[in-house]
Amino acid sequence: MADQLGAGDWERAALAAILEGGVDAVAIEPLARRLGVTKGSFYWHFSSRDALLGAAIERWVADQLAPDPDSSEPDPRAALEHLLRKALRLLGKPTIQRRLTSHADRDPRIAAALAEVARVRTERIAALYRRLGLEPAAARARAIVVYATILGLEQLDREGGLGVGQRALVRQLRLTLEP
Repeated sequence: MADQLGAGDWERAALAAILEGGVDAVAIEPLARRLGVTKGSFYWHFSSRDALLGAAIERWVADQLAPDPDSSEPDPRAALEHLLRKALRLLGKPTIQRRLTSHADRDPRIAAALAEVARVRTERIAALYRRLGLEPAAARARAIVVYATILGLEQLDREGGLGVGQRALVRQLRLTLEP
């Protein structure tokens, strides 16, 4: 297996480690054990842990910015509801984004990656609002409110302050966020 192991395998293993234990969980020896290889395999692909972390972050960004196969909904209202439901399904679950967010103040690469993901996500949401007839500036503002709302709900969920079911949240979000 070691001879077939590529840089992508290491990057995916690093992302799994981030999901499980945060950025500090990205360590060469535990990842090598997880992959069933020696540290030498790591150094074949990366010069350092920092290089692996950078590549893993780049992979995460690319994955986040890839087109959503479920986003082909022609009705912008239905697409917006799909987006909200998808975001709410992640409440209470660990995500790589949450793990990276907790480390963003200490690593400018992570902060830049999160900013790029936020930029593209808000642009995609704004596109839905433009399809619903909003002017570009209003669509962008509404998209920022939607994205901030999703991030705020994640924070409230972590703090145990939701106390409302997903169905009720989707209904209220739809009423609040649709033009």
